[in-house]
Amino acid sequence: MSAPLHQQQQPPQHQQQDLPPHSSDPEEELPRVLLALQTVYAPNQNTHASLASSPFDRRDVADRYLTSFQRTAVAWIVCDRLLSPSDVNNNAEGTTSSSATPPTRTSSEDSTLRTQRQFFAAQTLHAKCLSDVYQLPPSSLPSLRDSLLQHFVTHATDAVVRAPLENRPANRPLVTRLSMAIASLAVQMGWTTCLSDISQGILTPHPELGPAVLELFRSVPEEADSNRLVAASEEELWHYRDVLRNSAPVVLGLCERAVQSIGNNNQGVDVATIEAVLSCLQSWIRIVDMDPGLLERTMLLPWAFDLLSDPGRGGFELAVDVIVEMLRTYPSERRGAEGLVKAIIPRVMALGHDGGNNGQQALSPFQKSIREEDEDGMRGYCRIFTEMSESYLSLILSHEEMNQASLVELVLQCSGIPDKEIAGITLHFWYRFVMGLEDLEPYEYRQIKIDTFTPQLTRLLSICTTLLRYPNGVEDLSPDQLEDMEGIRFYFADTMEDCCRLLGGEAVLRATGDPLREECARVAALPPDRQLADWHGMEAYLYAIQAVRRYVPPDENQVIPFVMNLIPQLPHEVPLLR
Repeated sequence: MSAPLHQQQQPPQHQQQDLPPHSSDPEEELPRVLLALQTVYAPNQNTHASLASSPFDRRDVADRYLTSFQRTAVAWIVCDRLLSPSDVNNNAEGTTSSSATPPTRTSSEDSTLRTQRQFFAAQTLHAKCLSDVYQLPPSSLPSLRDSLLQHFVTHATDAVVRAPLENRPANRPLVTRLSMAIASLAVQMGWTTCLSDISQGILTPHPELGPAVLELFRSVPEEADSNRLVAASEEELWHYRDVLRNSAPVVLGLCERAVQSIGNNNQGVDVATIEAVLSCLQSWIRIVDMDPGLLERTMLLPWAFDLLSDPGRGGFELAVDVIVEMLRTYPSERRGAEGLVKAIIPRVMALGHDGGNNGQQALSPFQKSIREEDEDGMRGYCRIFTEMSESYLSLILSHEEMNQASLVELVLQCSGIPDKEIAGITLHFWYRFVMGLEDLEPYEYRQIKIDTFTPQLTRLLSICTTLLRYPNGVEDLSPDQLEDMEGIRFYFADTMEDCCRLLGGEAVLRATGDPLREECARVAALPPDRQLADWHGMEAYLYAIQAVRRYVPPDENQVIPFVMNLIPQLPHEVPLLR
């Protein structure tokens, strides 16, 4: 029996169907692109007779056509038209016109397809602004800029004003992609006054678009720093980045006004504006080499720390990102950052240390998060304490007494958090801390500092040993999960090995061996039926001793003999213990 005719005519799956040629005429290309987009994003709607003979009856063909289209010069005009709702709707109706009855589509399906078309257009224009500007004459760039700005205002207004009134989701990804396109075009055309122009031309007449404008301002330095940006001149690119540095007060001023507007808003917490301010601020701190004095003086600094006082408030995680970025960008040894460092230190310490009020002890935000087992809070504070300890390591190791041990104590508390992922955040600090102590000169001063921090390092050994413990039910883990756990254990053991270089192998061995004796005595006192199930502590201590074996003195006669006598007694029924 022969195969059906339609199966005989289908090309093999490995053979690619030829793509229809692109047209340089936007009027011809736009309907083709609409058909291809409908095939990709709404394939179930392509059952109509007018689409059956379409060259895009297969999704892979339509997808390849759109990818090829994005590289053409006509894409500039077509995508601009796709972002204009009235023009696109007329063309979209034309693609499905036929004598037959068109398929029924709900308003929800139409809205989804329109959203996908618009995002495709914005995504294409963004990519072309990064690398294909050479396709356009320089004289046309201002017109392109004005068109993109108009689309930005239209769609941002729709997201902020019309969408909530019509009870539908706002198309924020489209606004974000348009922001990125405008920001990348600003670099290409050397639009050095873009910040002030946008602030005056858009924000002044449309104050409700504050979060959207902040999103655009966030994109400006990111696009200037993008690896995908193909600039016509490296010299002009560096000049543009210098201009951004000088424009930082404009951005900080806009952020401050946005924060003040939140305080004057009686309609509750404006999370969207809070997050927009923080995202913009983080981007500028990370990329633009701003004068640290600006950050020292801005009211955004105490405002961000105020958000950190409660992990349950809106913007907590982004506020953590901002402070971490600030600490990383402006370390203690950076010239000119002394004032900012002095402004940050007491605020960070207040997050970790308990304070008193009228003789009553009040829990700090960090201690409160530990008591409530708030993982987001503990992770955020741990990131801040660890980053400050790394960035301000020169102060921790300095001759001047500044109660440096209190900051190391905070990091030590973070290391003691039972969650291994959170505790692991601190490990890089301990590595740098040990390296920093080893590099101190002269020897006498180095030894003084080592003695000062010996209590913290000794407690760190105990914490690492605890974190080396396998969890109950480790036998049920998959091989991949077990491999991940072994990787984490390796890093904690590596930290213990680092401590040997400062405290000496014998001291570290004693700090591990004495608890091993106690653990063995505890397990031996258990009923026989429970001993085989309670092996995790002994295994952790034995693993720790193995990790520091290189630093064990050859004449050690306390811990090693005990371990050698213990090994033959370990039960064979527990493979991980042996």
